[in-house]
Amino acid sequence: MISKKDISKLESLIFLLAVSQNKSKRKVSEELGTSVDTLNKYISDLEQELGIRLLASNGRGSVTTPDAQKIIKLAKELKQIIKTLDSYAQKKVDIAGTVRFGMTEGINACMFPENVIDFYDQYPDLNLDVSVYDSTPNLNIFEADVAATFQIPQGNDLVILSSKEIKCSLYASSKYISRFGMPENMDDLLENHRMCVKSGHPIYIPGWKEIIRKAKKICLTTNTTFSLIAQIDNGGGIGLIPDISARKNFVRIHTVDFEPVVNFHLVAHKDTKDVPKVRVLIEYLQEILNSL
Repeated sequence: MISKKDISKLESLIFLLAVSQNKSKRKVSEELGTSVDTLNKYISDLEQELGIRLLASNGRGSVTTPDAQKIIKLAKELKQIIKTLDSYAQKKVDIAGTVRFGMTEGINACMFPENVIDFYDQYPDLNLDVSVYDSTPNLNIFEADVAATFQIPQGNDLVILSSKEIKCSLYASSKYISRFGMPENMDDLLENHRMCVKSGHPIYIPGWKEIIRKAKKICLTTNTTFSLIAQIDNGGGIGLIPDISARKNFVRIHTVDFEPVVNFHLVAHKDTKDVPKVRVLIEYLQEILNSL
């Protein structure tokens, strides 16, 4: 636990730094609204604590001794911490208005966890405008401030902020497995089992296009992840989804050797990525990606 003596040391460091930069105790005392005697006491107490002399007078003012230079470095680090806190406070003031987040359809099932309320609590004046696109959002014409995509968008002014590999697997509900059983292998899956397919998957999931081309019983083709997961959940068939999107009653089809990996990319325009309200959303989304 920090003590009053520790706090006094921190204050002494700040006073020492101020005197070293101004070369005048009188000037420092005037700017800080304190007395020269107070400055002397704090610095003297620090000298006694450390057993070294920190200041000397050369006729033109107060200068730091050679022994004090290492101490000054610590004081500068402390000052930098204070500046960082000030910057953070200003940053909070600047974070207001609307920031737009665009997602390729399918990523939306993974990107926003239940604790998104924590983000709103931290930035109550920020409004998130979230849009889901069938294709990659066009950041070159600022359709969104930040985008999460499966494919890397084209454009010299775009910056890839983070990338994450996500494993996918074939899943069915326990209801489906109870009724139709577990496929014995890939041939059994393609020949005898009902398949649920999302129309965009063959574009960005390696090998999936060739598999569904051979499937004999495709019972659903949809362009939304919501419909795909709902159909699997209701026992309609077997579908391919990211592992992190699987529900509790889903059963992974472990008898079929097919576990492709897809990439999530977080992208922004170089001219807007450091705008404070955009930056806090980027940092939040990067935390989500890192946790997947």
